[in-house]
Amino acid sequence: MLIQVSRQLYSYRLWAYFISCFSILVTGCSAQEKDKTNTIPSLSAKEATLFYSYVTDRVKREYIEKIDDTQLLEGALNGVLSSLDPYSAYLDPAKYENIKKQTQGHYGGLGIEMIMEDGIILVVSALDDSPAQKAGILAGDHIIAINKEATYQMKSLEAAEKLRGEPGTEVTISIKREKLAPFDLTLERTNINTRPVKWYIEDKIAYIRIATFNQETTKELLKAVREIKEKTNKTGLTGYILDVRNNSGGLLEEAVSVSDVFLNGGKIVSIRGRDPKKELNFSANPGDFTSNAPVMVLINGGTASAAEIVAAALQENKRAVIVGTKSFGKGSVQSVIPLTNKGAIKLTVALYYTPLGKTIQKNGIEPDIKIEQHIDIKTVNEDKRLRENNVLGTLPAIATDKKYAETPSSKKSVKSNRKEPSLLKDIPDYQLNQAFSLLKAMSLYEKLQPGKYIDHLKKSK
Repeated sequence: MLIQVSRQLYSYRLWAYFISCFSILVTGCSAQEKDKTNTIPSLSAKEATLFYSYVTDRVKREYIEKIDDTQLLEGALNGVLSSLDPYSAYLDPAKYENIKKQTQGHYGGLGIEMIMEDGIILVVSALDDSPAQKAGILAGDHIIAINKEATYQMKSLEAAEKLRGEPGTEVTISIKREKLAPFDLTLERTNINTRPVKWYIEDKIAYIRIATFNQETTKELLKAVREIKEKTNKTGLTGYILDVRNNSGGLLEEAVSVSDVFLNGGKIVSIRGRDPKKELNFSANPGDFTSNAPVMVLINGGTASAAEIVAAALQENKRAVIVGTKSFGKGSVQSVIPLTNKGAIKLTVALYYTPLGKTIQKNGIEPDIKIEQHIDIKTVNEDKRLRENNVLGTLPAIATDKKYAETPSSKKSVKSNRKEPSLLKDIPDYQLNQAFSLLKAMSLYEKLQPGKYIDHLKKSK
């Protein structure tokens, strides 16, 4: 049933802002600065070649340290690509190899997903069963130093590389946590084998957590759905909660195939670059692996890229109710192009559009039902989260297809001033607790009005 993805698609990668292994550089030019550079007269190919040769020759002859041609070339590539947008970059052989390992879900490190905000390295999450999680590192922690080297204004990619390393080696990180004095943690790196899918069943509700979209995600999701069906064969299943909060994205083909697991048809996503003739459209095949059971998708400001594709596809095909807070808003597509030196360039080549022709670039996905995380949860403040719209040098927001333009509408906010009892055994997660309650209500309504549960919830906002 799963959609067959062409070989061409495998070159596309949706790299989200939060992936720690290859976080973006935030040193690009502002829009105003870029406008100024456009006033410089353009050079012909011959003039540009001569100009480059002149500059590099002076650098090699007069710079205080000896510089070879490889350094100059790689520096030029870095400068050109990083000036385009935050996601385009030159990847030397080592960085390219690390990215390939990341997409496979295997690398050596601490298991920290992070962003840079106002020059400060901010922890988004610690991966399950990682050294970071076992050491008690929390979302919202500031990493202020790595091996006593201050991280302020350090490039995200540089910080990520300092945290990664051979399993068994140690690294000391300095943490600043709200209301606490800075403290040091010495952690031993290990092999990070990212489990893309985790699940459990509670009160006849199947909870599925998708942490990333790597090469194993769809396979693991299908395995989870099969096992859930086997375990609930006699008791029955109320529905699914699909949790993609703080999921920073990954492989486009996996986002397409994951969406197809829940759909019985309909468009999933389209990709549009400079050439309108090369638009790519992806649709679901007949056959819903989840047997049309009610689905609720949890999103937040850390939901980006490939995760946004899934949420939008299920939302606009009226297959699921989206719950949580507005997503990150990364709607650009990067192609990773291998080079002869075993490195690669990562280049923004297109934008993706939702089934209704909307772009998520800098807009994000609005939940059907807005639920803020409980104030007692130690996480990044949702209103202050860094999103695509706040990142210097990103592509502008693009107008959606006119025929699908929407008028703004208010979103219902589910809030409470009292501490809610957890429906889970281990994690006091207010958003998830509310999702459980809403899904139970959805199921009861579905029995009374078959096929109307999503429309009813949306009208009740």
